[in-house]
Amino acid sequence: MSYLDLLTGASSEPRIVLHYGNRNGTEHVFGARLAELARHLPNLTIVNHFTRPDVHDRPDFVGRLSAASVSDDLIEARARFYLCGPEDMMRTITHDLIARGVPRFEIFVERFKSAEPPVGLTGGPHELRFSKLGKSITWTPGSGTILACAEAAGLAVPSGCRVGQCESCALTLLAGQVHHLVESPAIDDGLCLTCQAIPTSDVVLDG
Repeated sequence: MSYLDLLTGASSEPRIVLHYGNRNGTEHVFGARLAELARHLPNLTIVNHFTRPDVHDRPDFVGRLSAASVSDDLIEARARFYLCGPEDMMRTITHDLIARGVPRFEIFVERFKSAEPPVGLTGGPHELRFSKLGKSITWTPGSGTILACAEAAGLAVPSGCRVGQCESCALTLLAGQVHHLVESPAIDDGLCLTCQAIPTSDVVLDG
């Protein structure tokens, strides 16, 4: 919504297709505002998915939102995909988009909080070393995530994720092991998402 509110309707603005899942028209969150934006933004297309439509509803799709509803032309145009929703939904859609040929690095997900650390992964203390800063700090179970620990110690580490730039806190893991509290494509690239990770050993990060 914040991104759409910044657009002016100029023809030079990017094409945007919003696939939006709701139960029905009565529970269509931001429905009126999105309809208003669509009238003023010629490059915006809204695709509504209703899981339990009322008799008067006319959604584009009936059922849960899925990668199958994404048009082939968007994939062929190398569109970027931004996902926000339940963890299982985002995991499934990410998997299915990749199966349809979307590069993993063009899929972005937004999560609003970390899961609780699993039992057995709250040991420590562990040393966190940030190679570029030349600083080392100590992590304990009460420190929270690596990012929270670094911020509490006054270290200037990437933290754009705090303002919605998901995965901008990623640092290369040079040594040691971490556990991510949520799944993420970035893990496959040898990166540590510091806002979602806790160390399970002493760790060296390229930050």
